[in-house]
Amino acid sequence: MALEYFMRTIGSFIFSLKYNVKNVDVIRSCSDWGLFDILPSFVLKLRKRKVIWIASFWHFIPPPLARPGNFISNFLAFLNQRIGLKLISFLADVVVTETEVNKAELVKLGLKPDKVLVARGAFDSKTIATTKPSSRTYDFCFIGRIFPTKGIFDLIKAFKIVQTRLGRCTLVIIGSGPEIWENRLRMELKKHNLTESVYLMGSVSEEEKYSTLKASKVFVLPSYEEGLPIVICEAMACGVPVIAYDLPTYKDGWMTLPFVKVRLGDVEMLAQKMCVLLKDDSERAKFIVPFEKVKFFDHSSRAYAVWHAIMRELHKRCKI
Repeated sequence: MALEYFMRTIGSFIFSLKYNVKNVDVIRSCSDWGLFDILPSFVLKLRKRKVIWIASFWHFIPPPLARPGNFISNFLAFLNQRIGLKLISFLADVVVTETEVNKAELVKLGLKPDKVLVARGAFDSKTIATTKPSSRTYDFCFIGRIFPTKGIFDLIKAFKIVQTRLGRCTLVIIGSGPEIWENRLRMELKKHNLTESVYLMGSVSEEEKYSTLKASKVFVLPSYEEGLPIVICEAMACGVPVIAYDLPTYKDGWMTLPFVKVRLGDVEMLAQKMCVLLKDDSERAKFIVPFEKVKFFDHSSRAYAVWHAIMRELHKRCKI
Protein backbone atom coordinates (compact mmCIF):
# COMPACT_ATOMS: atom_id res chain seq x y z
CA MET A 1 0.00 0.00 0.00
CA ALA A 2 2.86 2.40 0.86
CA LEU A 3 4.59 1.54 -2.43
CA GLU A 4 1.36 2.15 -4.35
CA TYR A 5 0.98 5.55 -2.67
CA PHE A 6 4.60 6.47 -3.44
CA MET A 7 4.30 5.47 -7.11
CA ARG A 8 1.02 7.36 -7.43
CA THR A 9 2.63 10.50 -5.98
CA ILE A 10 5.63 10.25 -8.31
CA GLY A 11 3.35 9.66 -11.30
CA SER A 12 1.16 12.66 -10.54
CA PHE A 13 4.24 14.84 -9.97
CA ILE A 14 5.67 13.90 -13.38
CA PHE A 15 2.26 14.52 -14.95
CA SER A 16 2.14 18.04 -13.46
CA LEU A 17 5.56 18.83 -14.96
CA LYS A 18 4.58 17.69 -18.44
CA TYR A 19 0.98 18.87 -18.61
CA ASN A 20 0.19 21.80 -20.90
CA VAL A 21 -1.13 24.46 -18.50
CA LYS A 22 -1.91 26.99 -21.22
CA ASN A 23 -5.65 26.36 -21.15
CA VAL A 24 -5.97 25.61 -17.42
CA ASP A 25 -7.99 28.18 -15.46
CA VAL A 26 -9.00 26.32 -12.28
CA ILE A 27 -7.36 23.50 -10.30
CA ARG A 28 -9.43 21.55 -7.76
CA SER A 29 -7.57 19.27 -5.33
CA CYS A 30 -9.88 17.03 -3.31
CA SER A 31 -7.59 15.48 -0.67
CA ASP A 32 -6.24 17.15 2.47
CA TRP A 33 -3.47 14.63 3.11
CA GLY A 34 -2.62 12.97 -0.23
CA LEU A 35 0.50 14.44 -1.81
CA PHE A 36 -0.51 12.61 -5.01
CA ASP A 37 -3.27 15.23 -5.19
CA ILE A 38 -1.80 18.32 -3.52
CA LEU A 39 1.74 18.19 -4.96
CA PRO A 40 0.71 18.28 -8.66
CA SER A 41 -1.75 21.09 -7.88
CA PHE A 42 1.09 23.02 -6.24
CA VAL A 43 3.38 22.46 -9.25
CA LEU A 44 0.71 23.49 -11.77
CA LYS A 45 0.06 26.64 -9.75
CA LEU A 46 3.80 27.40 -9.74
CA ARG A 47 3.90 27.00 -13.51
CA LYS A 48 0.91 29.28 -14.10
CA ARG A 49 0.32 31.70 -11.24
CA LYS A 50 -2.94 33.05 -12.69
CA VAL A 51 -4.61 29.66 -12.25
CA ILE A 52 -7.15 29.51 -9.39
CA TRP A 53 -6.27 26.64 -7.05
CA ILE A 54 -9.18 25.50 -4.87
CA ALA A 55 -7.97 23.06 -2.21
CA SER A 56 -10.02 20.92 0.18
CA PHE A 57 -9.64 20.29 3.89
CA TRP A 58 -11.81 17.74 5.71
CA HIS A 59 -10.41 17.23 9.20
CA PHE A 60 -7.16 17.31 11.14
CA ILE A 61 -5.36 13.99 11.51
CA PRO A 62 -4.28 13.67 15.18
CA PRO A 63 -0.65 12.92 16.15
CA PRO A 64 0.16 9.22 15.63
CA LEU A 65 0.11 8.25 19.32
CA ALA A 66 -3.33 9.83 19.77
CA ARG A 67 -4.88 7.86 16.92
CA PRO A 68 -6.13 4.24 16.86
CA GLY A 69 -4.42 1.88 14.44
CA ASN A 70 -0.90 1.22 13.19
CA PHE A 71 1.70 3.75 14.43
CA ILE A 72 3.71 3.87 11.19
CA SER A 73 0.61 4.37 9.03
CA ASN A 74 -0.65 7.04 11.43
CA PHE A 75 2.73 8.81 11.43
CA LEU A 76 2.90 8.86 7.62
CA ALA A 77 -0.68 10.13 7.34
CA PHE A 78 0.01 12.88 9.91
CA LEU A 79 3.27 13.89 8.19
CA ASN A 80 1.67 13.89 4.73
CA GLN A 81 -1.16 16.12 5.89
CA ARG A 82 1.20 18.62 7.53
CA ILE A 83 3.35 18.82 4.38
CA GLY A 84 0.21 19.15 2.27
CA LEU A 85 -1.11 21.96 4.47
CA LYS A 86 2.18 23.84 4.04
CA LEU A 87 1.90 23.61 0.26
CA ILE A 88 -1.75 24.67 0.39
CA SER A 89 -0.98 27.65 2.65
CA PHE A 90 1.75 28.86 0.27
CA LEU A 91 -0.21 28.93 -2.99
CA ALA A 92 -3.88 27.88 -2.74
CA ASP A 93 -6.34 30.67 -3.55
CA VAL A 94 -9.29 29.11 -1.72
CA VAL A 95 -9.44 26.33 0.88
CA VAL A 96 -12.85 24.71 1.15
CA THR A 97 -13.62 23.17 4.53
CA GLU A 98 -16.81 21.97 6.21
CA THR A 99 -16.95 23.62 9.64
CA GLU A 100 -16.11 26.85 11.43
CA VAL A 101 -14.05 24.76 13.88
CA ASN A 102 -11.80 23.65 11.01
CA LYS A 103 -11.58 27.19 9.68
CA ALA A 104 -10.40 28.52 13.06
CA GLU A 105 -7.68 25.86 13.25
CA LEU A 106 -6.54 26.57 9.68
CA VAL A 107 -6.27 30.28 10.48
CA LYS A 108 -4.12 29.40 13.51
CA LEU A 109 -1.78 27.59 11.13
CA GLY A 110 -1.34 30.76 9.09
CA LEU A 111 -4.04 30.69 6.42
CA LYS A 112 -5.77 34.01 5.82
CA PRO A 113 -9.43 33.96 6.97
CA ASP A 114 -10.72 35.30 3.65
CA LYS A 115 -9.09 32.36 1.85
CA VAL A 116 -10.95 29.73 3.89
CA LEU A 117 -14.47 28.97 2.69
CA VAL A 118 -16.87 26.99 4.88
CA ALA A 119 -19.06 24.89 2.58
CA ARG A 120 -20.98 22.07 4.22
CA GLY A 121 -20.99 18.52 2.94
CA ALA A 122 -24.02 17.54 0.93
CA PHE A 123 -26.23 14.69 -0.26
CA ASP A 124 -28.85 14.11 -2.93
CA SER A 125 -32.08 14.89 -1.08
CA LYS A 126 -34.22 13.83 -4.05
CA THR A 127 -32.74 10.32 -4.06
CA ILE A 128 -33.26 9.99 -0.31
CA ALA A 129 -36.87 11.17 -0.56
CA THR A 130 -37.75 8.69 -3.33
CA THR A 131 -35.87 5.61 -2.03
CA LYS A 132 -37.99 2.92 -0.35
CA PRO A 133 -36.83 1.03 2.77
CA SER A 134 -35.26 -2.38 2.27
CA SER A 135 -37.49 -5.39 2.94
CA ARG A 136 -34.81 -6.73 5.30
CA THR A 137 -34.71 -4.77 8.56
CA TYR A 138 -31.84 -4.18 10.99
CA ASP A 139 -31.49 -2.92 14.54
CA PHE A 140 -28.24 -0.99 14.05
CA CYS A 141 -26.44 0.40 11.00
CA PHE A 142 -22.87 1.61 10.47
CA ILE A 143 -21.65 3.29 7.28
CA GLY A 144 -18.02 4.21 6.80
CA ARG A 145 -14.54 3.05 5.97
CA ILE A 146 -13.39 -0.15 7.66
CA PHE A 147 -10.55 1.47 9.58
CA PRO A 148 -9.65 1.85 13.29
CA THR A 149 -10.21 5.63 13.34
CA LYS A 150 -13.83 5.06 12.32
CA GLY A 151 -14.37 3.25 15.62
CA ILE A 152 -15.47 0.05 13.90
CA PHE A 153 -13.80 -2.17 16.51
CA ASP A 154 -15.32 -0.16 19.37
CA LEU A 155 -18.68 -0.74 17.71
CA ILE A 156 -18.19 -4.51 17.62
CA LYS A 157 -17.31 -4.53 21.34
CA ALA A 158 -20.35 -2.39 22.15
CA PHE A 159 -22.62 -4.53 19.98
CA LYS A 160 -21.47 -7.65 21.84
CA ILE A 161 -22.43 -5.98 25.13
CA VAL A 162 -25.85 -5.06 23.70
CA GLN A 163 -26.47 -8.67 22.65
CA THR A 164 -25.46 -9.93 26.08
CA ARG A 165 -28.00 -7.61 27.72
CA LEU A 166 -30.90 -7.66 25.25
CA GLY A 167 -30.53 -10.95 23.41
CA ARG A 168 -30.06 -11.38 19.69
CA CYS A 169 -30.14 -8.21 17.59
CA THR A 170 -28.69 -7.25 14.23
CA LEU A 171 -26.06 -4.87 12.88
CA VAL A 172 -25.44 -4.04 9.22
CA ILE A 173 -22.08 -2.61 8.15
CA ILE A 174 -21.75 -0.74 4.86
CA GLY A 175 -18.29 0.18 3.62
CA SER A 176 -14.91 -1.25 2.76
CA GLY A 177 -11.30 -0.67 3.73
CA PRO A 178 -7.76 -2.02 3.50
CA GLU A 179 -7.63 -5.82 3.45
CA ILE A 180 -5.76 -5.95 6.77
CA TRP A 181 -8.63 -4.23 8.60
CA GLU A 182 -11.40 -6.10 6.79
CA ASN A 183 -9.72 -9.36 7.83
CA ARG A 184 -9.37 -8.07 11.39
CA LEU A 185 -13.08 -7.23 11.42
CA ARG A 186 -14.03 -10.76 10.34
CA MET A 187 -11.75 -12.18 13.03
CA GLU A 188 -13.40 -10.01 15.69
CA LEU A 189 -16.86 -11.12 14.59
CA LYS A 190 -15.81 -14.76 14.77
CA LYS A 191 -14.11 -14.23 18.14
CA HIS A 192 -17.29 -12.73 19.65
CA ASN A 193 -19.66 -15.21 17.93
CA LEU A 194 -21.33 -12.42 15.96
CA THR A 195 -21.07 -13.79 12.42
CA GLU A 196 -24.80 -14.61 12.36
CA SER A 197 -25.84 -11.20 13.70
CA VAL A 198 -23.60 -8.81 11.74
CA TYR A 199 -24.11 -8.33 8.01
CA LEU A 200 -21.17 -7.05 5.95
CA MET A 201 -22.47 -5.40 2.77
CA GLY A 202 -19.23 -3.83 1.53
CA SER A 203 -19.54 -0.94 -0.92
CA VAL A 204 -23.06 -0.33 -2.25
CA SER A 205 -24.91 2.14 -4.47
CA GLU A 206 -26.41 5.33 -3.05
CA GLU A 207 -29.91 3.89 -3.46
CA GLU A 208 -29.00 0.70 -1.58
CA LYS A 209 -27.32 2.73 1.15
CA TYR A 210 -30.42 4.85 1.72
CA SER A 211 -32.69 1.83 1.46
CA THR A 212 -30.69 0.05 4.18
CA LEU A 213 -30.60 3.15 6.39
CA LYS A 214 -34.37 3.50 6.19
CA ALA A 215 -34.73 -0.15 7.24
CA SER A 216 -32.57 0.36 10.36
CA LYS A 217 -33.68 1.49 13.82
CA VAL A 218 -30.47 3.24 14.95
CA PHE A 219 -27.40 4.57 13.13
CA VAL A 220 -24.10 4.35 15.04
CA LEU A 221 -20.89 6.23 14.12
CA PRO A 222 -18.25 5.87 16.87
CA SER A 223 -15.62 7.68 14.80
CA TYR A 224 -12.51 9.14 16.46
CA GLU A 225 -12.07 11.95 13.91
CA GLU A 226 -14.39 13.71 11.49
CA GLY A 227 -14.94 16.98 9.69
CA LEU A 228 -18.61 17.13 8.91
CA PRO A 229 -19.70 13.49 8.56
CA ILE A 230 -22.39 13.82 5.93
CA VAL A 231 -23.48 10.26 6.70
CA ILE A 232 -24.94 11.55 10.00
CA CYS A 233 -27.06 14.01 8.02
CA GLU A 234 -28.03 11.25 5.58
CA ALA A 235 -29.16 9.05 8.47
CA MET A 236 -31.24 11.91 9.88
CA ALA A 237 -32.75 12.55 6.45
CA CYS A 238 -33.73 8.87 6.34
CA GLY A 239 -35.55 9.27 9.67
CA VAL A 240 -33.02 7.27 11.69
CA PRO A 241 -31.75 8.45 15.13
CA VAL A 242 -27.97 8.76 15.47
CA ILE A 243 -25.43 7.81 18.16
CA ALA A 244 -21.86 9.10 17.77
CA TYR A 245 -18.73 9.78 19.77
CA ASP A 246 -18.67 13.44 20.85
CA LEU A 247 -16.09 15.29 18.73
CA PRO A 248 -15.06 18.99 18.72
CA THR A 249 -16.49 19.47 15.23
CA TYR A 250 -19.98 18.64 16.55
CA LYS A 251 -19.86 21.84 18.59
CA ASP A 252 -19.90 23.79 15.33
CA GLY A 253 -22.99 25.86 14.56
CA TRP A 254 -24.09 23.49 11.77
CA MET A 255 -24.90 20.68 14.19
CA THR A 256 -27.93 22.00 16.03
CA LEU A 257 -29.92 18.91 15.06
CA PRO A 258 -30.38 16.40 17.90
CA PHE A 259 -28.41 13.18 18.18
CA VAL A 260 -26.93 11.11 21.02
CA LYS A 261 -23.32 11.97 21.87
CA VAL A 262 -21.06 9.56 23.78
CA ARG A 263 -17.74 10.32 25.46
CA LEU A 264 -14.90 9.49 23.06
CA GLY A 265 -13.69 5.91 23.45
CA ASP A 266 -16.26 4.96 26.12
CA VAL A 267 -17.45 1.60 24.78
CA GLU A 268 -19.57 0.85 27.85
CA MET A 269 -21.51 4.11 27.49
CA LEU A 270 -21.84 3.50 23.75
CA ALA A 271 -23.42 0.11 24.45
CA GLN A 272 -25.70 1.63 27.08
CA LYS A 273 -27.03 4.26 24.66
CA MET A 274 -27.50 1.63 21.96
CA CYS A 275 -29.57 -0.45 24.39
CA VAL A 276 -31.73 2.52 25.38
CA LEU A 277 -32.55 3.60 21.83
CA LEU A 278 -33.20 0.06 20.65
CA LYS A 279 -35.64 -0.97 23.38
CA ASP A 280 -37.33 2.39 24.09
CA ASP A 281 -39.49 3.59 21.18
CA SER A 282 -40.35 6.90 22.87
CA GLU A 283 -36.67 7.69 23.54
CA ARG A 284 -35.78 6.81 19.96
CA ALA A 285 -38.52 9.11 18.68
CA LYS A 286 -36.88 12.10 20.42
CA PHE A 287 -33.94 11.87 18.02
CA ILE A 288 -35.83 11.40 14.77
CA VAL A 289 -35.36 14.60 12.75
CA PRO A 290 -38.04 15.75 10.26
CA PHE A 291 -36.78 15.60 6.67
CA GLU A 292 -37.55 19.29 6.15
CA LYS A 293 -34.93 20.23 8.76
CA VAL A 294 -32.15 18.26 7.06
CA LYS A 295 -32.73 18.78 3.36
CA PHE A 296 -30.74 22.05 3.33
CA PHE A 297 -27.67 19.75 3.12
CA ASP A 298 -28.58 19.17 -0.53
CA HIS A 299 -25.82 19.26 -3.20
CA SER A 300 -27.07 22.49 -4.74
CA SER A 301 -26.16 24.63 -1.70
CA ARG A 302 -22.57 23.35 -1.57
CA ALA A 303 -22.11 23.70 -5.33
CA TYR A 304 -23.27 27.31 -5.13
CA ALA A 305 -20.77 28.11 -2.35
CA VAL A 306 -17.83 26.71 -4.32
CA TRP A 307 -18.95 28.44 -7.51
CA HIS A 308 -19.22 31.73 -5.61
CA ALA A 309 -15.62 31.29 -4.39
CA ILE A 310 -14.39 30.80 -7.97
CA MET A 311 -16.25 33.91 -9.12
CA ARG A 312 -14.78 35.91 -6.23
CA GLU A 313 -11.23 34.97 -7.23
CA LEU A 314 -11.91 35.75 -10.90
CA HIS A 315 -13.29 39.13 -9.88
CA LYS A 316 -10.09 39.88 -7.92
CA ARG A 317 -7.97 39.07 -10.96
CA CYS A 318 -10.09 41.27 -13.22
CA LYS A 319 -9.60 44.18 -10.82
CA ILE A 320 -5.84 43.59 -10.90
